[in-house]
Amino acid sequence: MFYLQNTPLGKVLNSQEIELLSQHALLKEYIQGETIINQGEASSGMYIISQGSALETAKILGVGSENLKTLRTGSLIGEITIIDKC
Repeated sequence: MFYLQNTPLGKVLNSQEIELLSQHALLKEYIQGETIINQGEASSGMYIISQGSALETAKILGVGSENLKTLRTGSLIGEITIIDKC
């Protein structure tokens, strides 16, 4: 998975570590507007945006849903799950 090398994570991993991560990775496509992870729910893994972008939103009490930032190619989602499991 060549795109891993161009992510922040890929820049700190060596080629063997990238290969190991690639062996456990799955490619999944999402359609526009589809939810990847819900706020407050445990993630089943880490996601890397290999193409396109994703909107990060938060539900704020009394306000509703608010856009926080746009995640672009190479961005990581759910990486805290991996760190917490170590």
